[in-house]
Amino acid sequence: MEKEFTPLACLQPSEHLKCGLIILNQPLDKNLLDQLWSKATIKACADGGANRLHSATVGQEDKYLPDFISGDFDSIQPLVKEFYKKKGCELLETLDQNFTDFTKCLSILHDKIQQKKLQVIQAINLE
Repeated sequence: MEKEFTPLACLQPSEHLKCGLIILNQPLDKNLLDQLWSKATIKACADGGANRLHSATVGQEDKYLPDFISGDFDSIQPLVKEFYKKKGCELLETLDQNFTDFTKCLSILHDKIQQKKLQVIQAINLE
């Protein structure tokens, strides 16, 4: 059976869409973040993406807690790392330099979707 990949479906008004969200170390549009965050059943940051999430949600940080942050942690700011650690976010250090933080995060996201048996239509890369 052939599967259709529709990466922009997450931007359509649908209350039934369930997706995975990965935030990378790229500028964030707060309106887009709000829209995608509410549709995501699992949320992750790839290393420095945690810095972007933290700075984009100043004053609302507790509302925007990722399920996990992964990477080699060479980009995440120490205070941001400590903030999310204290809030109970899972920090997964992945030192393998054969892959990017994004590909490592994507692999972990896939594994967590399988483990938790989440129904996710697609993984979204927010850049």
